[in-house]
Amino acid sequence: AVLQGLFCVMELLGVARMIHYPSIYQAFYVLFSQLIIDNPAKLARMKPQDQAKFSECVLFALKHADAKVARTGLNALRAMTLAIVRSGVSSPSTNNVKKLDGMQRYLFKMLLQDSLAKELVDPIADALFPLIVASPNTLNDVARATIATVAPADRDTVQRGFKQLLSANGLKRELSPDNRARFRANVLLFLANVRSVLQKK
Repeated sequence: AVLQGLFCVMELLGVARMIHYPSIYQAFYVLFSQLIIDNPAKLARMKPQDQAKFSECVLFALKHADAKVARTGLNALRAMTLAIVRSGVSSPSTNNVKKLDGMQRYLFKMLLQDSLAKELVDPIADALFPLIVASPNTLNDVARATIATVAPADRDTVQRGFKQLLSANGLKRELSPDNRARFRANVLLFLANVRSVLQKK
């Protein structure tokens, strides 16, 4: 009931008006994240229409000019993905995971933007790691697409950057606090390798 109430608020205000009320968006995502943490199994199996609403809300938050709003949206996305993975519905063929593939792609797009606020790098990493664990094939697709856009001489550098994401610092594909910290470090390595190449395009 609380979840439906949150979605009703979003629909009544509308995206255009919500841009002017970042504090409401922050409160929305804080409450949404807490609901997911408290009820992971239930929320991991949301109805398709609610999943679509969730995705729309999160994407709007990630595109918001206010970094605080983006960060709370990232926290909600991380909580939702963890709920899906830990509830045992993380098969690549699962509709829930398919709906999150687009989120994974968008987070990589955010990471590689020159204008990305530094304060968002760690929250993006925290949201991205469980998405990769849930759907590793999407990471491979993003890597191939990115490598194809750079000059042949730079492709090894970009490929190495993507490889370091999941291989450097003893990272394991387990959702633990230690691996969360390791993945943050790996994202910094990734950015050092890949963003410098993309800036030359």
